Amino acid sequence: MRKILLSLFLLSGIMASAAIRVTDVKGEPLPYAALKVVDRPIGVLTDSLGIGTLPEGVRLTDTIDISFPGYKSERKTFADLTRSGCVSLENKGIPLQNVTVKPGKFKRVVKGKKHAHGIFVATMDSAEGYWTGLEFKAGEGKKHLLTKVGFYHMDFMDWKPMQRMKFRIQIFDMKDVTSDPTDRMIAVGEPIYFEYVRSENEDDNGKFTFTLPDPIALPDHALVAIQPLHRIHGEYWMYKCNVIGKRCWTMDIDDPYWEKMPFAHPYFVECMKLKVKKKGTV
Repeated sequence: MRKILLSLFLLSGIMASAAIRVTDVKGEPLPYAALKVVDRPIGVLTDSLGIGTLPEGVRLTDTIDISFPGYKSERKTFADLTRSGCVSLENKGIPLQNVTVKPGKFKRVVKGKKHAHGIFVATMDSAEGYWTGLEFKAGEGKKHLLTKVGFYHMDFMDWKPMQRMKFRIQIFDMKDVTSDPTDRMIAVGEPIYFEYVRSENEDDNGKFTFTLPDPIALPDHALVAIQPLHRIHGEYWMYKCNVIGKRCWTMDIDDPYWEKMPFAHPYFVECMKLKVKKKGTV
């Protein structure tokens, strides 16, 4: 009877959910790597230990794209992944430029949402894996240093507000980007993680800011991208907007292409813009 049931199961071509572990070539887990079913709107992120579970209904013959910022992506069939239970990704090894910051004048540059006002209320209630990127062009003889990122939020009626969320910041080099949509964003440097936890004394309309421990020099044409890493079950991330905001780049976990969208979003990114005195010094 077991053999008959197993044969029927394999003939159906559908696999029950299976846990897949994503690591680097040294066996270290890659937290929040993306597992995407190619040509189907199905995708998940691994957890903090690099383990992800695709939902039931994924076929054994489906091709799964496994990716992590700054690493070479891999594609394997779901059958291969379930047999091995693990996949390793190779680091592309593209570091950020090191610079020495000396005292001097600088210009503060803020892109994205600049205040908590707006005439409409928007929500992000299924935010996991959704990238939002803001573009920075330094210009000749100038350099941007990333210092802060954050977002605005608000309470609305009796909807339960977001209580906790973990985020990832990733810097991309856009030197090869010539069109929209694109898959030519090049991840540079290591991801940066931060966490938002709602406090009891928080205002109904608030601003959350994460200040980087040290400023980070951006490529001359850069994208600073922010990605929520959890689903918000029963909670809502509300913010005020005017619906059509300044254009930003977005990429969904189920689609590998970045697109420039006019929709409003709650994020802001702050940089210092300085003159470059000589190579490696600003």
